[in-house]
Amino acid sequence: MDFDHAALEHISWKRRLLDYLSHPDGHLRPSELSSDRNCRLGQWIHGEGSQYSKFPEYDALVKQHARFHRQVGGLVNGANLGLSVRPEAVLEEETEYGKASVEVITAIMGLKAKVGGGVCATAVTTESKETLPPLIWGKSYSVEVGKLDEHHKYLFILINILQTALEENEWRSTAEMVLDQLSDYSDYHFKAEEELMDRVHYPDLLAHRREHEQFVQRIAGFKEQAAQSFEIDSAAIVDFLRHWIVEHLQRVDKEYSSYMHAAGVR
Repeated sequence: MDFDHAALEHISWKRRLLDYLSHPDGHLRPSELSSDRNCRLGQWIHGEGSQYSKFPEYDALVKQHARFHRQVGGLVNGANLGLSVRPEAVLEEETEYGKASVEVITAIMGLKAKVGGGVCATAVTTESKETLPPLIWGKSYSVEVGKLDEHHKYLFILINILQTALEENEWRSTAEMVLDQLSDYSDYHFKAEEELMDRVHYPDLLAHRREHEQFVQRIAGFKEQAAQSFEIDSAAIVDFLRHWIVEHLQRVDKEYSSYMHAAGVR
């Protein structure tokens, strides 16, 4: 398993967990799920992945993956007792479960960057094959607000993972899975960003919100295409995402930085 597939495995595992939380039947045992060594990612981390144990990024991955599974054990225990815990998993970015999940993927991709692992994804067009480099976070993308920069970095990671999924034989199921994750996280990010803009009385909030709404509509359309169509314009999906986030960050998001700073938000 390489780093990109490790991230995809984590996202796929979460999707299966969410399905279980919708209809818990008791077959999942909290004690087993609380262990970070029973899932495929955990087996990779403590097996093949241990070759990277000299790096601090590996230690971060071990720590966050263990933290994630402790939260999973609690969720499944609650579900098996008949409690309504699915909302906590759906609204994941606002919970310890969600924060740990984000940190797991961030740590995987941080380790990948450290050791130079993985191969650039290939976007297939109808005319030719074009190799696209991954999106790399840099200072030019920073809005100089720590919380929002972290959100944007994670969106970069998800877009890179989706781009890598173009190399998968099972593009449709993989695309649906990653698009779901991208949709959920962007919704969380947009709400947090708009709340901060409202707090600092940013004058272009409404126009900014409209751009967010248009993005959400496009993602919904891509998800519907991935779910229903036999032919998916995968290159168009990745091209839209890459161009939108880069252009939006540098043209739109940077405009609110001075208002945030003036209000003491950094």
